[in-house]
Amino acid sequence: MSLGTKVMKCALPIPQRVVVVLFVGFSSLGVKEQLLADTFEIRGLGTITGKLLNDPSSSMLKILTNDGVELEIASGKLRPPVIVPAEKEKAYLASFLGKQDSVELHRALSKDCLDSRALAYAHRERVVELDPSPENWIALGDMTFDKKSGEYIKSDVAFKRKGMVSLGSRGWDTPQSHAIETLDESQKKEVGEIRTAIKSNLQNLKDRGPKQVKAIEFFGNLKTLAAIEVINLDYFKKDNFGQAEVFMPILARMPGNSASHVFVYLAMNAKNLENPELVQVSMELLSREQCWEYAMNAFLNVIRDPKSSQVKDGISLVDLVDRAGTHIQSFPDKVAIPDLIERLITGITTTQTIPGENTFNRDGSGGGISTSRTLKQERIHNHQPVLTALIALTDGANYNYDIPQWRIWYANTYSKSNLDLRRNE
Repeated sequence: MSLGTKVMKCALPIPQRVVVVLFVGFSSLGVKEQLLADTFEIRGLGTITGKLLNDPSSSMLKILTNDGVELEIASGKLRPPVIVPAEKEKAYLASFLGKQDSVELHRALSKDCLDSRALAYAHRERVVELDPSPENWIALGDMTFDKKSGEYIKSDVAFKRKGMVSLGSRGWDTPQSHAIETLDESQKKEVGEIRTAIKSNLQNLKDRGPKQVKAIEFFGNLKTLAAIEVINLDYFKKDNFGQAEVFMPILARMPGNSASHVFVYLAMNAKNLENPELVQVSMELLSREQCWEYAMNAFLNVIRDPKSSQVKDGISLVDLVDRAGTHIQSFPDKVAIPDLIERLITGITTTQTIPGENTFNRDGSGGGISTSRTLKQERIHNHQPVLTALIALTDGANYNYDIPQWRIWYANTYSKSNLDLRRNE
């Protein structure tokens, strides 16, 4: 109990972070000399309250806890303690001598008790002991009603019962979500460190001497996955391909297909029309066994729906499909046939707005401005690279850009024709 000698008949849950204030010899607010209200926070472990028995500047602090246990704790393990000055303690104890132990008294004391949160909380606890109403429970602060136990408990206890983890001032979260957040923060930190290191070593490559040697060694040993996004976002996405001869070997040795999305971007980017060698190297790297399936699906997705492509910077949709059709020829797989058939042609609609003109009457008087008009023009674009890729997969079949005929051919070629659909007589 925090204050007084009365025992509650209802359940009084113990807060997770116990801050208890004990008066020695409390009876009808008759108080002896000592008030255990000094607060000591152990770094990373929690808080205890009691009485400091020696000089606060000592390297080892002696603390008498409210349980009557004397502790010795190195001051370096504690945050600066909150000590109740002797004169304030004396004035506080004298302020309610002889007064009746009541809800009203402790509620008033909780609002004015030496600027001590521990004391304030202890008086609110006494209010609950004297009158355990929902309003007084809530007044303790950060309390919630537990339907299973029928008790009011600290909110942090309720969260822990649900398996949640504390994020400090940011509230509570599930262990899984917290683990993901921790991983994201760790990755962001790693990316920041790699970004700084790459920028610095690129500068050192221009120097001669030890710095250049160390820079060459750095890029030669760079294998961390965080480097992939730094290279892609800070250099290639900004159309800065001047250091490609440095970066491509780094990306090439990344495990699995972790850098494949960068190679796809380089192969599809419009700016690389002026750098065919970079496109060729990207395609060669995508043709490796570990990247093959990823690359095929990436180019096929552009053919399926070029509007959803994320690599259409500076390139028209029809040109995007043509380029994907060219690249997918390096990844022959009959699974692509239906999508190639449906993308043999693309309908293109262009609009032209003709502004209104000044009009006059026949006699040259009056007049006005005619309404502007919008003209739509429809045309068909034949995707030659897509047709070439399709013919290569169809064992000599060729229906040019006749999509209905291609559909019939596909149905006849891949349907099961050996089924006997006749009923048994």
